[in-house]
Amino acid sequence: MKVETRNLYTLAELREQYPDAYAKVLRRWEEDAYASGEIPWVDETMDSAKAVIEACGGTLRDYYVGPWAQGHFRVEVEDDDDRGRRKGRDWLRREVLKPNGYTDRRGRATFPGLCRWTGYCADDGFLEAVWRDVCRGATLTEALEGLESDVRHEMEANFEQATSEESMEANWGDAWFTEDGTMA
Repeated sequence: MKVETRNLYTLAELREQYPDAYAKVLRRWEEDAYASGEIPWVDETMDSAKAVIEACGGTLRDYYVGPWAQGHFRVEVEDDDDRGRRKGRDWLRREVLKPNGYTDRRGRATFPGLCRWTGYCADDGFLEAVWRDVCRGATLTEALEGLESDVRHEMEANFEQATSEESMEANWGDAWFTEDGTMA
């Protein structure tokens, strides 16, 4: 039997003393994430988009969405209210924003991080995107179907965060490595 003694390093020590080995560990982390093909929080992202669509009186009938590829949302919603007037900015403020706490005391739209429907942080961002598009003249249908690009960007950001150095350190921060970047 042969006994061998090796020095082991934390990620912080590896980064300081062996930057090439640290870079190798980071590359492996990124490669593992890409190889898995998993997009973190994808279910929460879609639940959030669906909840915002439903809060605006719509139903998501058909969709395809994923990171780095153009997709589509087909939303069923009435663009006119019961009096035949177009559901625009005033309708959205009165029927969706105000009852759910997204207006200030003057009645102006605010998006204070309530995440009202799912508790996931995207609720506010998606609602704000609908508000922005309606204020720019889009119909409610167009604004809700336009959420596809916001959902795609959220997925891309989530994936980038999952492959980041910070994520690696959070997940492998207690691991030990040799000076060549091999996990012990």
